[in-house]
Amino acid sequence: MGAALPGRGHHSPIRTGPLPRTGFARILNADGLPAELRASYYCWILGGMLGLLAGSMGLFAMVGFAGMLAALGVGGLAAPGFAAAALTLAVSALQVLFAMGLKERSARARLALTVLAAATLGLALWSSTALSVAMAVGMASPAAGWAGFLLAAAATVLMWLENPSRWLGG
Repeated sequence: MGAALPGRGHHSPIRTGPLPRTGFARILNADGLPAELRASYYCWILGGMLGLLAGSMGLFAMVGFAGMLAALGVGGLAAPGFAAAALTLAVSALQVLFAMGLKERSARARLALTVLAAATLGLALWSSTALSVAMAVGMASPAAGWAGFLLAAAATVLMWLENPSRWLGG
């Protein structure tokens, strides 16, 4: 017979089974967690993602706001806003990171998330005062910080209930 055609008779590189869970698919997968811990996990992920979004937007908004304040000769007033936005980004990233640790039965991740909930309260209080100048001109609202704290508080309570504690081994 004739020569073999390329690609015929070889294992096809096209995947036919289920796709591996990587990236966001892995983040959104909470199979195997107790119901309370699953709800807590999703609260942490949602709060962390919203915090990353709000922190990024706040950082970019503060650049423009700092320029406006510098034109008025009071550019130093933007420093607390920059710091609040940067800390929001850091705390939010840690929330997502440690929430992923909950799925691996890490009691340390639960403890770290509890500390981060307290940090979220501090950030909400600080952003309420640090943004007072921006709020005076209608450029910002502290509602996002308080929403993030309420999510963190609910998630903290849920992950310290009896069933999640037993599942985490603590």
